[in-house]
Amino acid sequence: MSELIYCTYLTVYTGNKLPPFYIGSTSVDKINKGYRGSVTSQKYKSIWKQELRDTPKLFSTHILTYHYTKHESVNREREFHDKLSVSSSSLYINMCHAKKKFFTVGPHSTLHTENITKALRSPEVKQKLIDGQARRGPRRKRTEEEISAMRIRSMGNTNRLGIRHTEESKQKNSESNMGRIPWNRGKKMSLEYCNNLAKNYPAKLYNFIHDTGIIEFGISINNLARKYPEHSLLGDSLRIYIQQNRSYKGWQLYK
Repeated sequence: MSELIYCTYLTVYTGNKLPPFYIGSTSVDKINKGYRGSVTSQKYKSIWKQELRDTPKLFSTHILTYHYTKHESVNREREFHDKLSVSSSSLYINMCHAKKKFFTVGPHSTLHTENITKALRSPEVKQKLIDGQARRGPRRKRTEEEISAMRIRSMGNTNRLGIRHTEESKQKNSESNMGRIPWNRGKKMSLEYCNNLAKNYPAKLYNFIHDTGIIEFGISINNLARKYPEHSLLGDSLRIYIQQNRSYKGWQLYK
């Protein structure tokens, strides 16, 4: 029978430079050898290491629960973190919540978020991105074998299948996009672009675009009858055709 070789633990700090508690999970053997925990947050990492080195007597570690597997101990650690809200509590050194092999970071401060935003939008960062792309050169075009392999890997993928946005989510999306001007409003397709459509779009749709002179981005088949009444019957037939043949690229543009 397996042994209880993993555990969750509570490390208590009695000094005045850090919060008093730290909750973690590890093996029982490491606790017996004096392990206190691993702090990686920028806020407490250096202080934690210095205090462990200079004043180790201020730390004491107590085992909370025993487990057969590491997975069980990490899950139990996560339960403690969630229940006690350690990442936002001033009583805990923990700045993140355990999650299997990785960690979920606690909420960033407003100043930290602003600094990240400024850094990403600075001219220096933008120029570095441009220079990096120039060094890498144009993207390599995937071969037919690679494309075929990607299709095979994606077969049976049911990610988010049947999941719909909530009304609250829809409202947030609506508010965030309010007032934005679409990048393609008023833009026209070049003749070269229209010729390339012939390779990807059904012949009926391609001929319809050329016959009617519809070369605006984002034209909706549902609006054809109103905008081009002389082609309403063809618009209806195209709408049905597209609904039944959604495998080609760009069908959503004309739904």
